[in-house]
Amino acid sequence: MEKISFFINRIANYFSVILLVLLTFLTVADVFGRYFLNKPIPGTLEITELVLSLIVFLAFGYAEHFNEHIVIDTLYELLPQVIKRFVYLFSMLLSFTVITLMGWQLYIFGERMQNGGYNTAILRIPLYPIVLLTAVGSICYALAMISNVATTIKKWRREKV
Repeated sequence: MEKISFFINRIANYFSVILLVLLTFLTVADVFGRYFLNKPIPGTLEITELVLSLIVFLAFGYAEHFNEHIVIDTLYELLPQVIKRFVYLFSMLLSFTVITLMGWQLYIFGERMQNGGYNTAILRIPLYPIVLLTAVGSICYALAMISNVATTIKKWRREKV
């Protein structure tokens, strides 16, 4: 399961990186056009807003595989090992629940955007594909969480032997 989750999240992260590079080029071109040619690229703000949400959501799962999210563990490090394990499992269950609910609600919101025909104001870009891709990113993140919990529990079982 870990290999499948890692593969899926690695592909999502590649898309995130590609979007980040393209967004960088767009921003540079817009700044150049705005200040040197007095011709900014129309809709750059809209594209930036949409692409940033994709960059973040598509990279969540990959970061989870490497435990690269921000953790405040000042008190946690002082706890006994048994309580640390309980806190870890509880926090992962809570996080998994929140992320899964968020992905589900994003999917519902994306359907609502599609049925309502919502678009951006300037470029008329449909919003539903962006929302649905953020839902996919949330589900990939949840998949990475399950994978990490399974790997951690296996490691704990090996330590007991």
